[in-house]
Amino acid sequence: MSGKAHKKGGRSRYTVAAGERICARVAEGMSLRKAAAEEHVTHSTVLEWAAAHPAFGDQYARACERRLAVLQDRLLELMELGHEVALDTECGNVRLQAVKLEIDTLKWLLCKLVPKKYGDRTQMEITGKDGADLLPKHTAEEDAAFLAALAAAQAATPPPGRMSDGEADSRG
Repeated sequence: MSGKAHKKGGRSRYTVAAGERICARVAEGMSLRKAAAEEHVTHSTVLEWAAAHPAFGDQYARACERRLAVLQDRLLELMELGHEVALDTECGNVRLQAVKLEIDTLKWLLCKLVPKKYGDRTQMEITGKDGADLLPKHTAEEDAAFLAALAAAQAATPPPGRMSDGEADSRG
């Protein structure tokens, strides 16, 4: 195949220039699907390029990280726009609902892309009084004694389905 543009959905050979253009678009906040379509390739083709060409894969990963900063900035812009739109009495309600939808969508996207930073999940650590452990600490001797007692109890218990000698005599 030549390095010429192909129909959308067709296979294309990777070029550094095409990869740079796609990464630039992604870094500016564009979706991979749209950035790929502008190069007349599918998003899956771009992902194949990233896997086959480590330098491009690293470049694409950095572009995705930069896109997060763009999305964060977009959220701030939308917040400011929401304040302005709320004051518009003529068509403010419809525009405000559109701004809210875009904010909610961006928040959801950031939660999915970076759950540790933007996710709603909280982590709780439970401790005893004044930060003490809830379970008491055991010494090595206590642990060894417990394991020995457990082994002795298991040895004295017949396996499931098998009767002990005393049970067999009483049935017979």
